Amino acid sequence: MRKVASIFSMIIGTCMLSMWIMFLVTGQIPELETIPKEIIMHILIESITAILLITSGVGLLKRTNWSDNLYLFTSGMLCYTLVNSAGYYLQTNDFIFIVMFGVFLLFQLLILYYLFIKKRIN
Repeated sequence: MRKVASIFSMIIGTCMLSMWIMFLVTGQIPELETIPKEIIMHILIESITAILLITSGVGLLKRTNWSDNLYLFTSGMLCYTLVNSAGYYLQTNDFIFIVMFGVFLLFQLLILYYLFIKKRIN
């Protein structure tokens, strides 16, 4: 499960960064005109989340002594951003994205359960 967690973490982190870069380059962030400070802070924290997800994923693969703690921290960041992003798409009625974020959230919670809770029970 550790390998699954690390790969999922690195893929999600890479996708988050790629998505924001694509949106910025193609001018698909209308909030830069309407709520620039809010969206800049949102992009900044999601970028930090993405970088830390990638870092914790690499750490899990290498079995570093800090990776479990960083993974727990970044998992919390990811869970928050998945719920927050689903809320944004709920406002715009893009239900495909709501389902996608819900699936990612469920998968992340299952990984956390198997990595940290089930391991301690057994």
